[in-house]
Amino acid sequence: MNNKLNVAVVHYHLRTGGVRRVIDNALLSLADSPVHAAVLTGEGAGGRAAPPLDGDVATAIVPELQYRREPDGDLSEKLAANLMEAARRLFGKPPDLWHFHNHSLGKNPALPAAVSMIAGQGFPVLLQIHDFAEDGRPELYRDLLAGPGRGAAERLGRELYPAAGHVHYALINRRDAGFMETAGASKENLHFLPNPVSFGARDRTEADPPRTGPSNLVLYPTRGIRRKNVGEVLLWAAVAGDTLRFGLTRGPENPEQKDVYDRWVGFSERLELPVRFEMGRTAGIAFEDLFASAHSILTTSVAEGFGLCFLEPFLAGKALCGRRLPEITADFGSKGIDLSNLYDRLLVPLGPIGTDVLRSRIQARIEDFYRNYKRRVGPGTVDRVMRSFVEGDMVDFGRLDEPLQEKIITHMKETPRDRTAMEPGRLILPPGKAIDNNRKKIEEEYSLAKYGRSLGSLYDEVACSDTTRVVGALSEQRLLDCFLAPERFSLLRT
Repeated sequence: MNNKLNVAVVHYHLRTGGVRRVIDNALLSLADSPVHAAVLTGEGAGGRAAPPLDGDVATAIVPELQYRREPDGDLSEKLAANLMEAARRLFGKPPDLWHFHNHSLGKNPALPAAVSMIAGQGFPVLLQIHDFAEDGRPELYRDLLAGPGRGAAERLGRELYPAAGHVHYALINRRDAGFMETAGASKENLHFLPNPVSFGARDRTEADPPRTGPSNLVLYPTRGIRRKNVGEVLLWAAVAGDTLRFGLTRGPENPEQKDVYDRWVGFSERLELPVRFEMGRTAGIAFEDLFASAHSILTTSVAEGFGLCFLEPFLAGKALCGRRLPEITADFGSKGIDLSNLYDRLLVPLGPIGTDVLRSRIQARIEDFYRNYKRRVGPGTVDRVMRSFVEGDMVDFGRLDEPLQEKIITHMKETPRDRTAMEPGRLILPPGKAIDNNRKKIEEEYSLAKYGRSLGSLYDEVACSDTTRVVGALSEQRLLDCFLAPERFSLLRT
């Protein structure tokens, strides 16, 4: 395109984290392109009034965009009007394209309706979804149901997922793209946009050697939230003997997650497991140095959006071990990235828990879980969940909740002979050749330059879409069916 394309990028906040990082990388990748991007946000980093974005990126604070739980019947119209006013101030006219991040997550129940209003005015819209309220976030879904102008779940999709020729969706993995297609999105309006990947390192001199740590450190660089499956790290620590030490880098920022995390810290101390928590807060040690000091990098996560944890270690020349998530990592395998040393399930003896206890726990928790989504547990649902959990007299450790995981860990600690029943029985590292090959593939397929070309081309396509003021809706209930499939249920995500 000959003229600059004005793009309004919208997100709730600019705090350090996943979506902020995506926005930063997108702006950087478009620096030399015919795109003039400006950012509209509810608050800057740490709540400051001026978001510290790199370069000459125009920004505006729209307070109504901030996280909020309480519904407000008038807020959606006010939010839509204020977003439009802020964009006019930054560009001198309405933007050519609106790029919203996570509009449907429920962090602000007024946003979906505001997006629908903007789309209803005929403006091209790109909705980039990193996370779904339907995917194990029932508290956010409840907020959406209670939001302004809504009275029932069947009406929710009218605002959550608008459908029109000028409304496009960008998904960061093919699983989500497939689910959106099931919900009724046309292939022409669905776009697979994986994140770029990089691993920063400080410039070094001979006078500034990297700090080192124990060569037997298995590092899990993560926040200790529930879906990261901290208990599985402790299980590996319980069966590793004296050969390995394990470390986690950060605790949770969300107060609602802190009680569970603190319980794991206390449990680990009582069992005298070789685990250190919050190593990333060690004074005087940069994260890159901590990463470099590790023997290998571990992931035990049971749910990811893009799956950065499967790629970054290889860029740092590190071996990755632990749990694979097939519905996420299939995207990487299609690019020639070898993750075959990772396990899909960690099977442990069911005996210490008992089939009846497990079934009762699943029955109670799935009923509560479905109820939050305004669904009922149908006949055979619990049987389907049990089949996905259990294999013979073994159960997948990562599908259990924390109290059941504690029972397994304690049993394994006290009964060494049963450790041989675990499958796999040890963490397996990839060969050096695979590490090097993966690094090269990641640099080729997930570079910032390639991302910039993909995003710029997508912007052009969306901006040139046929527009209409009549906006339909995808089937939010069919999308919910995909995420609530019993085979996807996990006690760790309820």
